[in-house]
Amino acid sequence: MIPLNGSMPRVLKDIELLCPGNGLSILSYKKDRGLHVDAISESVYMITEFGYFNQEWEVDYSLLKKQLKRIFKREFPRSRFIYLKPRGKKQAQNQRELF
Repeated sequence: MIPLNGSMPRVLKDIELLCPGNGLSILSYKKDRGLHVDAISESVYMITEFGYFNQEWEVDYSLLKKQLKRIFKREFPRSRFIYLKPRGKKQAQNQRELF
């Protein structure tokens, strides 16, 4: 859980470190609203918004900050804290995780 006021640099840093196929969930305090950011390629991301609005966008990294600011204002109007949760690739049942 991190404060919403200074969260944009942290969120952008975490998104920049994502490998294609992985993602990041950004949730409200009650976890009933939020968004998922999934890396499609090195510079293209899929944003899935849920809560007040249910929409999807495919954006380039250069436009990501502007789009996230819009979504934060819409989905977290009164929130003071947000949760960040990493999302990984789903593996097939016959695949094992290698360490």
